[in-house]
Amino acid sequence: MARLKQVVFDCETPSALARFWAAALDEFDIRPYDDEEIARLASLGYTPETDPGVILDGPHLEVCFQKVELEPRSMTPVHFDICPRTGWRRSTA
Repeated sequence: MARLKQVVFDCETPSALARFWAAALDEFDIRPYDDEEIARLASLGYTPETDPGVILDGPHLEVCFQKVELEPRSMTPVHFDICPRTGWRRSTA
């Protein structure tokens, strides 16, 4: 058994899509950038505006927008990230 943790959208403009969906969805906000994350991005040549992976935090789910070079019909642009439920055990019966 598992629970849905994150929905990931492959896209060309993560920050723009994240801003759009943060405005469109109740209780979803762009994950804040602290000084350490801004420094990490800068060391890679990025800013929060050009971040290749932007996450919206919601009440029970994260929505991630990640930069990829999309080719028409070459890949599925959405996938699910799941994490297992704690305490779940498979029956041996």
